[in-house]
Amino acid sequence: MADKAERALSAGPLRGVIFDMDGVVVDSEPLSLRTIAQVVTERGGAADPALFSGLVGLSLDEALRIAAGRSGRDLDPGVLRRAYDEVYLPRLRATATPTAGLAELIGALTAARVPMALASSSRLN
Repeated sequence: MADKAERALSAGPLRGVIFDMDGVVVDSEPLSLRTIAQVVTERGGAADPALFSGLVGLSLDEALRIAAGRSGRDLDPGVLRRAYDEVYLPRLRATATPTAGLAELIGALTAARVPMALASSSRLN
């Protein structure tokens, strides 16, 4: 990632860089998918691993709605969301590590005085 940053910076001035949180800054998708499976199975539903590849890139609420619908049970996506939030966030805080090369990239962008922002489709609460 650092080599790419150097090439990008040498190609000309950047007006800014926007980082996507999930899958770019932190590889959070595997933990998210495991948490969806957990909250579905804890409520008696089936969590087919084949379903999960299709959930990547969707909003969490949409992924939970689909998982609930395919669980074989009458699961409320809102209940799944509350359970997910209780389990996922503490685990993420305890295990998240930055993507390899991220610190070097941020350092290079900072040294070049390139404005940076963080984007996420996650809810604020």
